[in-house]
Amino acid sequence: MDKLVVEAIGLVAVMIGLASLVPQLLKTWRTRSAGDLSLAWLVLQVVAYGFGFAYVLMLDAWASIFGHIVGGSLTVGLLLLKLRFDSRDSGRPLAEASNPPGAA
Repeated sequence: MDKLVVEAIGLVAVMIGLASLVPQLLKTWRTRSAGDLSLAWLVLQVVAYGFGFAYVLMLDAWASIFGHIVGGSLTVGLLLLKLRFDSRDSGRPLAEASNPPGAA
Protein backbone atom coordinates (compact mmCIF):
# COMPACT_ATOMS: atom_id res chain seq x y z
CA MET A 1 0.00 0.00 0.00
CA ASP A 2 1.20 3.51 -0.76
CA LYS A 3 2.89 5.23 2.22
CA LEU A 4 0.69 8.32 1.73
CA VAL A 5 -2.47 6.21 2.09
CA VAL A 6 -1.07 4.52 5.20
CA GLU A 7 -0.21 7.91 6.74
CA ALA A 8 -3.69 9.24 5.89
CA ILE A 9 -5.33 6.27 7.63
CA GLY A 10 -3.03 6.80 10.61
CA LEU A 11 -3.89 10.50 10.72
CA VAL A 12 -7.62 9.76 10.79
CA ALA A 13 -7.10 7.28 13.64
CA VAL A 14 -4.98 9.80 15.53
CA MET A 15 -7.53 12.60 15.12
CA ILE A 16 -10.36 10.40 16.41
CA GLY A 17 -8.24 9.30 19.37
CA LEU A 18 -7.31 12.89 20.21
CA ALA A 19 -10.91 14.01 19.88
CA SER A 20 -11.82 11.52 22.61
CA LEU A 21 -9.60 13.32 25.12
CA VAL A 22 -10.93 16.83 24.47
CA PRO A 23 -14.41 16.41 26.06
CA GLN A 24 -12.86 15.03 29.26
CA LEU A 25 -10.36 17.86 29.44
CA LEU A 26 -13.10 20.47 28.87
CA LYS A 27 -15.44 18.88 31.42
CA THR A 28 -12.69 18.72 34.01
CA TRP A 29 -11.83 22.37 33.41
CA ARG A 30 -15.46 23.56 33.48
CA THR A 31 -16.48 21.62 36.60
CA ARG A 32 -13.17 22.18 38.37
CA SER A 33 -13.42 18.57 39.49
CA ALA A 34 -11.20 15.61 38.65
CA GLY A 35 -12.33 13.25 41.39
CA ASP A 36 -13.59 10.68 38.90
CA LEU A 37 -10.26 10.51 37.07
CA SER A 38 -7.87 7.83 38.23
CA LEU A 39 -4.41 9.17 39.08
CA ALA A 40 -2.86 5.78 38.30
CA TRP A 41 -4.51 5.75 34.85
CA LEU A 42 -3.28 9.26 34.06
CA VAL A 43 0.30 8.48 35.11
CA LEU A 44 0.30 5.24 33.10
CA GLN A 45 -1.11 7.07 30.07
CA VAL A 46 1.65 9.69 30.23
CA VAL A 47 4.29 6.95 30.46
CA ALA A 48 2.65 5.06 27.57
CA TYR A 49 2.62 8.20 25.42
CA GLY A 50 6.32 8.70 26.18
CA PHE A 51 7.30 5.19 25.13
CA GLY A 52 4.91 5.28 22.19
CA PHE A 53 6.42 8.56 21.04
CA ALA A 54 9.92 7.06 21.09
CA TYR A 55 8.65 4.06 19.13
CA VAL A 56 6.85 5.99 16.38
CA LEU A 57 9.78 8.38 16.13
CA MET A 58 12.00 5.43 15.28
CA LEU A 59 9.42 4.23 12.74
CA ASP A 60 9.21 7.70 11.19
CA ALA A 61 5.40 7.54 11.31
CA TRP A 62 4.47 11.23 11.20
CA ALA A 63 0.76 10.88 11.90
CA SER A 64 1.52 8.90 15.04
CA ILE A 65 4.33 11.25 16.06
CA PHE A 66 1.86 14.15 15.88
CA GLY A 67 -0.73 12.11 17.78
CA HIS A 68 1.65 11.19 20.56
CA ILE A 69 2.80 14.78 21.00
CA VAL A 70 -0.74 16.17 21.14
CA GLY A 71 -2.27 13.22 23.03
CA GLY A 72 0.54 13.22 25.55
CA SER A 73 0.10 16.96 26.04
CA LEU A 74 -3.65 16.61 26.58
CA THR A 75 -3.10 13.78 29.05
CA VAL A 76 -0.46 15.79 30.93
CA GLY A 77 -3.01 18.62 31.05
CA LEU A 78 -5.59 16.27 32.61
CA LEU A 79 -2.99 15.03 35.07
CA LEU A 80 -2.10 18.58 36.11
CA LEU A 81 -5.79 19.50 36.50
CA LYS A 82 -6.32 16.38 38.63
CA LEU A 83 -3.38 17.23 40.87
CA ARG A 84 -4.53 20.85 41.16
CA PHE A 85 -8.19 20.17 41.85
CA ASP A 86 -7.59 17.17 44.12
CA SER A 87 -5.13 19.14 46.27
CA ARG A 88 -7.61 22.01 46.44
CA ASP A 89 -10.46 19.70 47.43
CA SER A 90 -8.47 17.72 50.01
CA GLY A 91 -8.91 20.50 52.57
CA ARG A 92 -12.65 20.85 52.04
CA PRO A 93 -15.33 19.07 54.04
CA LEU A 94 -17.33 16.39 52.22
CA ALA A 95 -19.94 17.64 49.82
CA GLU A 96 -23.36 18.33 51.24
CA ALA A 97 -24.79 15.52 49.14
CA SER A 98 -22.87 12.99 51.20
CA ASN A 99 -24.02 14.55 54.47
CA PRO A 100 -27.52 15.96 53.93
CA PRO A 101 -29.03 18.41 56.44
CA GLY A 102 -30.71 16.65 59.31
CA ALA A 103 -28.58 13.53 59.04
CA ALA A 104 -27.15 12.25 62.29
